[in-house]
Amino acid sequence: MIKNIIDLLNTSEYYGVSERVDIAKGKHEIPKSWKDAWGKVKRHSKKKDDNLITWKDIWNKIKSLKWQIRK
Repeated sequence: MIKNIIDLLNTSEYYGVSERVDIAKGKHEIPKSWKDAWGKVKRHSKKKDDNLITWKDIWNKIKSLKWQIRK
């Protein structure tokens, strides 16, 4: 059953469907490249609420990740 859910999530982007779908698609994942960062901005820009993510938010997450790696 889990495999079917993962396969279904991989068939399309499913922007703005629900909060749970966004989490399953990697809402809280830290972007590891500019392509990932662009995908995060795109996903958050299609949300219907006012808590949109910006490039500054993504940059701060990347910087904090680099800081954690150095420790």
